[in-house]
Amino acid sequence: MFEQRRPTPSWLPYLDLICVTIAGGAWYVSGQWWPLVIALAPWFARFALTGRLTRRTPFDLPMLLFLLTAAVGIWAAYDRTAAWARLWMIVGAVLVFYALANAEPAGNVRIWFLALFGAAIATHFVLTHDWEAYPVKIDVLARLGQALQQPLPPLPGPRSNPNIVAGTITTVLPFAGLAAVRSWRGLRRASSPRPAGLWVALGLGLAVLTLSAFGLLMTASRSAWLAVLAALLLAGMWWVAGWLGRGSPQRRVWILAVWLVLGLAVVTVVVLAYPGVSTALIDLLPGPSSIGARADFMRDGVILLRDYPLTGIGLGAFMMVYSSYVMLIPVGYATHGHNLFLNVALEQGLLGLLIFLWMCALLFREFWREQLRSGEQRHSGEMAAAALALLAILLHGLVDDPVHCGRAVLLLVSPLAFVPSQPRERRGQRSRWVLLTQATA
Repeated sequence: MFEQRRPTPSWLPYLDLICVTIAGGAWYVSGQWWPLVIALAPWFARFALTGRLTRRTPFDLPMLLFLLTAAVGIWAAYDRTAAWARLWMIVGAVLVFYALANAEPAGNVRIWFLALFGAAIATHFVLTHDWEAYPVKIDVLARLGQALQQPLPPLPGPRSNPNIVAGTITTVLPFAGLAAVRSWRGLRRASSPRPAGLWVALGLGLAVLTLSAFGLLMTASRSAWLAVLAALLLAGMWWVAGWLGRGSPQRRVWILAVWLVLGLAVVTVVVLAYPGVSTALIDLLPGPSSIGARADFMRDGVILLRDYPLTGIGLGAFMMVYSSYVMLIPVGYATHGHNLFLNVALEQGLLGLLIFLWMCALLFREFWREQLRSGEQRHSGEMAAAALALLAILLHGLVDDPVHCGRAVLLLVSPLAFVPSQPRERRGQRSRWVLLTQATA
């Protein structure tokens, strides 16, 4: 009754990553359902070889509920064709999550997978973006892009929106940093003479991190810049708090909590005492400021949400509903509300937003528990990178949304995959069953 399941072949996690990569490219081009077949192929292989479809994770239930709220968005949408295309992308994001979760036994492979993906996206953007026809908001970056492309012939391939590229790189940049740090640590720990492979890994890690950071810079997405800087600032505060705590997890928590409370208090007092200071600081950034337009989107979006709190307006329906009921014009004005939380609530209802926040809270809770554990922390690096990536997504999501309503949706829940999978309890159940039968025999 409690037969132990067969072990997973060592090559199967790599098949997960390969198939979801192929399917992701197909989704990006077509937006249709058929890439599901490619992404689900390892699931059927795993079931045939081990008796299970995928690894268990702490997010199985909320992921299912999140998909159900997206399905409700199909029913609520006016344009069912656009809504179905949005649903397939959200399903794709869930399958990317499970591909990364299933690749947990492969160790650093999934770290390098995301790091190399970010570097590839950054390189493709810099080399293929039309800097003359579609210059970015900062002139010096547009001229730099033109100078880099000048000696090259026109390159084929799809062109990417700078904001989408910025959202993608923001999500994977912490993993590029982790790959570089681990390569450096591996080289330091190796005995002399150090193997050439370690030097290659370090060079590749530094190159990947540099390319990703440079690509993010070239997008001229100031909101993505600020999100990454804010996430790095919090990570630095966490590190300094650990140093001041002298190895005590409890002291580290209290030091960081005091700093955060004081920081929030200072920001609140400054904003209330000087209402224009935040706008003035944003205006200091290079390029034109769009804070006024983003504030209008959020205010008007809340009005729409008040009218559709349970079901939302439907997947992919923002442009039509916003133009018709807010702008009162017969043409499209904006594709989404430029706020991650607002867009999730508008497309999937308030329940969808609550489920999304529930999943985010689960990751931060597991990261907190990992840091408070005594002894060796097996998943400390992955959890730190995942928490940093999710934090950057949420901070960037306050003023833009490339990872739910944009083409970077496939990475929406990818950081959650680095929470360790739940151990199966069948072996323990089998032991209790054997003891019970022996006692009653």
